[in-house]
Amino acid sequence: MASRRSGTGGRRGEDTRATVFDAGRELEIVGRVAAALSPDDLRASLDEALDILCHGLGADDGEALLTERRGGDLLLTTCRGPDAVLLASRARFPLGAGFPGMAAHTGRPLLTDELSRDVRYLRSQVPRGGVRACVEVPLLGADAALGAIGLYWRRGDVPLERAVRVAELAARPIAAAVRAGRPAGLVIPSAALAAPTLRARCLGGFTIHRGDQPIPPRAFPRKKAVTLLQILLLRAGRPIERDALAEILWPGLSSSAAPNRVHVVVNALRDALEPGRESRDGAFVRSHGDLYFLDGDAIVETDVARFRELRARGLSAERNGSATEACRHFDEAAACYGGDLFEDAGDASWCEGERAELRAQWLDLLRRGAALHHHLGDPELAAERLRAAVRADPYREDLQRELVGELLRLGRRGEAAAQYRECLRLLREELDAEPQPSTRALEALLRRPR
Repeated sequence: MASRRSGTGGRRGEDTRATVFDAGRELEIVGRVAAALSPDDLRASLDEALDILCHGLGADDGEALLTERRGGDLLLTTCRGPDAVLLASRARFPLGAGFPGMAAHTGRPLLTDELSRDVRYLRSQVPRGGVRACVEVPLLGADAALGAIGLYWRRGDVPLERAVRVAELAARPIAAAVRAGRPAGLVIPSAALAAPTLRARCLGGFTIHRGDQPIPPRAFPRKKAVTLLQILLLRAGRPIERDALAEILWPGLSSSAAPNRVHVVVNALRDALEPGRESRDGAFVRSHGDLYFLDGDAIVETDVARFRELRARGLSAERNGSATEACRHFDEAAACYGGDLFEDAGDASWCEGERAELRAQWLDLLRRGAALHHHLGDPELAAERLRAAVRADPYREDLQRELVGELLRLGRRGEAAAQYRECLRLLREELDAEPQPSTRALEALLRRPR
C-alpha cells in the first residue's frame, strides 16, 4: 500500500503544517551546500553537504548513494544522523529498485510521510526504527544518473514538497561536484568494496558462493541450516521472528524448546558461511532480540532478486510503451529462471506459495516476451518463447493456442497442426475437457488452402 502522501515528485500545493521556508531561506541552504562541496575531497564534502541539508530542513538523517558504474547499482557512499546504522542495513540498490534506485532510474524525486506503509521502500529496519518520512532525489549527469541523495525525518508533519524543492536545487551542485571529483571513474565506498558477498542460486538446484568460492554441501552438517539460509535469502533482509522460524523448521515444536533449537541451527549456519569467524554474529546472519535476518553491510545477491528486479523493469517499460526495452528485460529475466524455486530441496512446503508465484511470473514473462518479439518483427523468437512456456506447462490452453497461431503466422503449417492435435489430446484425454471456442477457431485456419 502506498502512502497517502507518497509520490514521484508531483507538486500538491504548499504544505503549511510545519516550518515555513521562504525563498530566501531555501536559496541560503542551497548556497551553503554549494560552498561546502569540493571535488578534491568529495567524500568529506558530501558529509558536510548532507549535514547542511539536514540542519536546514530539520531532517534527522541524510544519505548519498553513487552509481557503481554507468547504469550500474547505486552504492551507499555516506550517511549521516542518528539512524545511520539503519540506513547502512542495505548499502546496494540496483537501478530501479527501492527509493534510491527508482529516483536515479526515473530522474524524478520520491517522497512519503508514511514510510512503513510504502511498499517501494526496501530497508524495513528504517521505519521499524521510528523513521516516518523520506525524500529521495536523483543526482543527474549529462546523459546518465550519478546517484541519489535522501533525507529522513522521525516526525510526520514535514513539508515534503518544499523539502523536495530544496533537495532538487541542492542536487545540482552536488552532481557537478561528483562529476568533477571522479574523472577516472565512479566513487565506490570503501566499506562496500570490503563488504563480504554471498551469491545464491535459488531457481533450480540450490548453490551458495562466498565471494567467488563455492560453499560445498559438506559445510552444512545440519540440513536445517540450509533451510534456514534459504528462508533468510527469500526474505531479502526482512526479519523473521524466532517462533515463526521454529514452526517452519520443526512444525509443532513447543515454544519452550524453540529458543535452544533455533540458537543451535543459527550457529551452525554462521559456522558454515564463515568458518573461523571472529565475532559471534559474523557478517551475514544478524539477530536483534527474537528477530533473525540477513542484513548489514554484507552484499547478498540472489537470482530470485535479480529475476524480480528485471521483471519489474520490463513491466515498467511495457507500461511506458518502450517495447524494445521491455522485451530485453523480459528475456533477461526469463534467462535468470533456471528452474523452480529450490527444486532439489525435497519437502519444501514452507515455500510452496512463493515457488508457485515465481513459476507463474516466469510463464507470464515468456508469454509477454513472445508478444513483444512478434510486435518487433521477430516471430521466430516469439515462437521460441511460447514453445518454452508450453514445455513448462502443456496444460495451459492459452499458451498452446498462442503457439499454434504463431506457427501459422510463420507458415509452419505442419508444426502448427501437430501442436494443435497435441493440445486436443491433452485436453480430452488428460483433463477430460473440450477446447475453448477461441482454440476451436484455429481449425478453420489450419484447413485454409496454402
